[in-house]
Amino acid sequence: ISESNADQVLRIQGYGESVTVNLLGNNKISSTSENCFPIYIDNADVTIKGTNADILTLESNSDSLSCSFCNLTIDGCILNVTSHNWCGIVTGNGEIIIKNNADITVNSYDISIWGENGIQIADSSVYATANGDGVNTLTSYGDIRISNSTVEAKGTSSAAYPAIYAAGDINVTNKSNVNATSSGMRGIYTD
Repeated sequence: ISESNADQVLRIQGYGESVTVNLLGNNKISSTSENCFPIYIDNADVTIKGTNADILTLESNSDSLSCSFCNLTIDGCILNVTSHNWCGIVTGNGEIIIKNNADITVNSYDISIWGENGIQIADSSVYATANGDGVNTLTSYGDIRISNSTVEAKGTSSAAYPAIYAAGDINVTNKSNVNATSSGMRGIYTD
């Protein structure tokens, strides 16, 4: 699906419900508009689910996967996200959960992955790069928990903030491999 208008390509509007998106095969949503999110979710907890044969590719000039008042779970699938000007995956007033051998790659100008209330990564792989000035790569006002996972977070700008930042706790457990580098500051930082 390719969109050039300023409307969200896939919008999920809820009233506190839970929704599962089951991926089948190779899927791509792209947008060339500055104000169009390929996927926008509001007030609904959403799970994007699949196997290592199921791929979702998102590319945009805005936030590629933007959520508000929801928890977002990425379960078992491959997710490739590019945002040329804004953030990759964001959820305000919610948590991002990546689990069950999910394989996530995010390349963004602004923050790659932002879960306002927390980020959980379990039994999965996350490769995130943020290219803008004054931004973190993985960030949360809550806790960041990484278990039995591989996480690479990179801030490429000489004015980048810490690659992994949490206002709460950062927990790395169960033989996880975490590599965090920032060309502007520390690799990992918590208040």
